[in-house]
Amino acid sequence: MGHQAAIVSPRATHIAVFSYTSREKPPPPLVPGFGGTEPAHGEVFLDIYDISSGERVVAARAPYGGNGGGYAPSMLFSSSLWVEDYYFVMPLDPSLESCYLGTLAEK
Repeated sequence: MGHQAAIVSPRATHIAVFSYTSREKPPPPLVPGFGGTEPAHGEVFLDIYDISSGERVVAARAPYGGNGGGYAPSMLFSSSLWVEDYYFVMPLDPSLESCYLGTLAEK
């Protein structure tokens, strides 16, 4: 299935690493063999590292899934992107109504 776990910035100066945690189990599939592999509610984490030094420069966390049926955290990760090497955007919901914006200092 191949879920995205990290994204390197365009000039390879930073790497954004994604993870999540949840107490829930993935929901049962509606059709056997076609179910999700991720829990629908929990907490997502974003860590951004300076590649040359290995220093973590951003650490963020947020709840995911909202009210109702929830959604897989990989939906947020796969929609995340770098804008040049100094801005990182990670959606906090699949409708893209709220996002995390990380800004990094230029060297």
